[in-house]
Amino acid sequence: MDTSEAPALVRHVTPTIERARELGVALPEAAPREVLHLAVLRVACRAQFRRSWPDHPEMPDVDSQGDLTDVYLPTALRQATGLLHVERVIESIVPLVPPDEFECKDLRPVTEESAYRGARRQQDPKFFGFDYQDAIEVAKRGTDDFLRGKGKILSWKIRAWAWPVLWLRWPGGADPYGSKALDVVLVARPEGTIERIGSDDPPAP
Repeated sequence: MDTSEAPALVRHVTPTIERARELGVALPEAAPREVLHLAVLRVACRAQFRRSWPDHPEMPDVDSQGDLTDVYLPTALRQATGLLHVERVIESIVPLVPPDEFECKDLRPVTEESAYRGARRQQDPKFFGFDYQDAIEVAKRGTDDFLRGKGKILSWKIRAWAWPVLWLRWPGGADPYGSKALDVVLVARPEGTIERIGSDDPPAP
């Protein structure tokens, strides 16, 4: 994976197997059978709504504001066996507002009925070689659900940022003793340390 063209801040939080081993992250000695370079999305949406009651004209309109901030993962990663905690952990690591170098401009509002419908793709479907897979579509559905049913949308603003993660897979037999399958996700914190999320993690208390 060549990230030489990525901004310095992006390279700083790009996880690699070599860097993880240098930092003492527990990984099998054998090379993984599969290495997936993925990008997750941090999405922030703020919208102004107006709710009215046509059947009760005597009732005044009510304006309100709604805020959404969430992290969206590719479906394959979110539903991976043994990694049901991966979304929660990644969400705790990715900053609420990452630096501008991480912004994904594919998520922009274009119509009132759907914040994204009809949007033209404005950048490569990968983030410096890290694949969104269906994370953008998942984020679109999540944000559309957030906007729906709260009244007339007066205005909205949506921003999204990518964050690179590395998904390593050892589908059994990672050593000569017939060890069971192992999935490990590596994600870097903003300061550059690498967190390990594994299918062998003990259950949360």
